[in-house]
Formats: sequence, C-alpha cells, structure tokens
Amino acid sequence: GQHHFLRCVPFHIELKARLYAVIVPFTPISFSPDRETDLREVEETNGLNSGDIARARWVKPPHRRHPNQTVAHLILSMTSPTAANEILLHGMAICSKRLHPHKSKREPLHCVKCQGWGHMANQCLEDKDTCGGCGEDHRTSACPTPTRTFCRTCRTHDHATTDRHCPSFIDKCHEYDTLHPENALPFFPTSDPW
Repeated sequence: GQHHFLRCVPFHIELKARLYAVIVPFTPISFSPDRETDLREVEETNGLNSGDIARARWVKPPHRRHPNQTVAHLILSMTSPTAANEILLHGMAICSKRLHPHKSKREPLHCVKCQGWGHMANQCLEDKDTCGGCGEDHRTSACPTPTRTFCRTCRTHDHATTDRHCPSFIDKCHEYDTLHPENALPFFPTSDPW
C-alpha cells in the first residue's frame, strides 16, 4: 500500500489529504478559527463528525478590519466532500448565527506584479510593477491616484485590472471552468447519486 510505496521512493515525500474549501460569509468575528475548541463546537452544533473541519481562517486578516466590523468571511477547509456538501446544502450555524456557505471556486492565476495571466508574482519575468488600479508603473498598494482606473488587459479606463466584473477576468474564469468542469459545480463531486 501507501507505506510500501513511500519506502521505495529514493527521496522524502509527504502525502497530504485533499481538503475541500468552503466560504462562510458574514461569520461573527467572536468565532476564533485558530482555537481547536471552537472548531469542534461548530462540528457538534452542525451535526458533523469530529475532524470534519481540518482548519479555518479569515479571508481578510483581522488587522485590516474596520473598527466597527462585527462579521467577516471565513474559509473552512473540510476533510471530506460529503461533510462540505452537507453544509453547502443545508447551511450552518456559527456562534448562534445561521449562515449560508458556498463552495470556494478556483480562479485563473493572476500576477499582482505585472497584472498578467497564467503566473504568480514570484514567477514574473517583468522588471517593474504595474498598478492593478490605475495601470501606471508602481505597486498597487502604493498607488498615488486610487480613484483613477485603467484595465491593463482590456485597455480601457472603464474599470481597473483588479475589478471582478472585468470582461477579461470573466472570460478567463470561463476558460478555467471549461478546463476544470468540477470547478463550476455548486457542490463537490462524490459517489452520491444526486
């Protein structure tokens, strides 16, 4: 089995179980995703098995929250597609609040350095940064004109390159879904007939 295979490989490898990411919008920030007891309590409250939630994290780091913010988007990494589908289908409760999770979809690779497609910033061959907002030669985070927009891909001032409604971004997402059809499904594929 697996142990025999690992003994035959001439270098160290580690097999990781696949996790199934679920986004839980508007989760109360009183929930602590790094506290094991909070994770087990969520499983028990929602009729899940212990260990169905491998880990949880906030989408946006807590230090970037608005001072009056009371809810935030959470990512749950589930160990089984069946458990993930259960909360996608029926919703869930966290800190006594009824929530409606959705499947985390993968998106095409987008470089935050050059604003191009198909690679990440650590693989980028460009010498200079391109702003995802105004399109000028600087980092997006250091943009001196944050209200000015320019889309590098569409070559228009109608929207920024980082706009999720950008026609090029939407086309790239459709291309990705065509190559990976399971990405477009609202649930994770399992052997269940439905």
